Amino acid sequence: MKHIVDINSWKRRNSYEFFKTFQNPNISITSEIDCTHAREQAKQKGQSFFIYYIYSMLCAMNEIEEFRYRIDAEGRVLYYDTIDITTPILLNDEGDCAIVRIPFIKDFNEFYPKAVAIVEEAKKQTESNFGTENLDEENDPYGTIFLSATPDLYFTSLVGAQEKREGNSYPLLNVGKAIFREGKLVMPVAITISHAFADGLHITRFYQKIEERLNSL
Repeated sequence: MKHIVDINSWKRRNSYEFFKTFQNPNISITSEIDCTHAREQAKQKGQSFFIYYIYSMLCAMNEIEEFRYRIDAEGRVLYYDTIDITTPILLNDEGDCAIVRIPFIKDFNEFYPKAVAIVEEAKKQTESNFGTENLDEENDPYGTIFLSATPDLYFTSLVGAQEKREGNSYPLLNVGKAIFREGKLVMPVAITISHAFADGLHITRFYQKIEERLNSL
């Protein structure tokens, strides 16, 4: 469910009013997460590591209030009780992708088979599907985060694209190639989010919660 935020009584009013006037109100940060345990668990169980980290990031986003604010097409600030994740599934070597939307389910044992089924169904497509297929039941594209993955490319920084003058409608995530360092498997994760909605404290908590969730699987 979504709610229209009353800016006048909103606790982030001052930050919102300040950053929305910036030429670029987004903040982009790249950091590494330790995914050693999760990769080992996925391998032992014959499961998808991709689904493991999607679930962990989705949980982290839903546990932090500041990551569930959005700006809609009318310029209104919205707040969502829960959000989903949207991600491209590579179809071929030409770069065609099927964009899928995976709903948030808190219980991993319920989430995993649902996510796998969505991904496998998407792989049956033969061409890219950039359009309205990924709107939720309310015909609303804002209750989501968008994640792109480059599993063959390790990166140390990334500047996310800016969708609108006032920032992005939703956070953007990019995940890179996992590498071994000092006995641990680490993976770069980049996030771009409007600074009007989130600060460094909230982004720090986001990375912490991803690792906590990955280590609990």
